[in-house]
Amino acid sequence: MIKHFEPNVIIVDDVKDEIRGIYDFFIEKGIGCKIYNPDFSEGDLMPEKPYSDISLIFLDLYYSNSPFDAEQSCNWVRSLVPEKSFYILVFWTRDPSKANEVLELLNKKNRAPFLYFIESKQAYNPNGEFEFLKLISKIQSDCESSSSIQEILTWKKTIKRSTNEVLGHLAKQPSDITEKLKKIILAHGGKQIKDKNDFLKRNVLFDA
Repeated sequence: MIKHFEPNVIIVDDVKDEIRGIYDFFIEKGIGCKIYNPDFSEGDLMPEKPYSDISLIFLDLYYSNSPFDAEQSCNWVRSLVPEKSFYILVFWTRDPSKANEVLELLNKKNRAPFLYFIESKQAYNPNGEFEFLKLISKIQSDCESSSSIQEILTWKKTIKRSTNEVLGHLAKQPSDITEKLKKIILAHGGKQIKDKNDFLKRNVLFDA
């Protein structure tokens, strides 16, 4: 069951001190956040399948003190979100000049972010301590000034709330939910759907 729960924010960075404040902020707000360490020798593997509910990605561009590799940065994003997904991308890097190379690759791979920010780590570290709240406030302010972002996020939140309400009504009697779902699938897919595979049955259920 746990595998079906997903974070909303992903951080890809191999230096904990440069991201700890970002992670802490979202966790304290009750927002699911996950860190991936892209270090080539001691880091994490990319997820086997993209997530379905990611809204925000913080992406570093240099890993393991190795030279910049736009393909590798692009591959991390490709591993996290499906094609043509809605998400916001924050380039959180010591060399912002490389961000456009990654954006070009993301466009070619149908992973272009709906909105992106190119942020220099040095600009938020004037006295040896990162000003994480300043970074997050800037992102939040710019998102709030975009009417399209506000409408999309409101719509997304409404869909999730509606889904939970529908499931809640269906599952008042947990023992009956499987039979209820079968009836919904048959009603919308016809009796011939009985002979189809689970993938097609799920599609019928989602349409219903």
